Amino acid sequence: MKLRNNLPSVEEIKNTDMVEYLLSLGFKPAKVTRNDYWYLSPFREETTTSFKVNRNMNRWYDFGEGKGGNLIDFGTLYH
Repeated sequence: MKLRNNLPSVEEIKNTDMVEYLLSLGFKPAKVTRNDYWYLSPFREETTTSFKVNRNMNRWYDFGEGKGGNLIDFGTLYH
């Protein structure tokens, strides 16, 4: 089996800017407070923001779901 050399590594994926990635999916923050970007959850319909991305840590947390993590964790749940 031949692997493609142009695939990103796991570390490259984890280091991808979550805010930019969410923007590429069409999600825009409802509020920005310092390094915290607040969104309506991409996992359910809601009217109050409960999904936070800390841009310095490049990690997310969904208070409604009680789950969070890095970009790979997000992708696993979202896709």
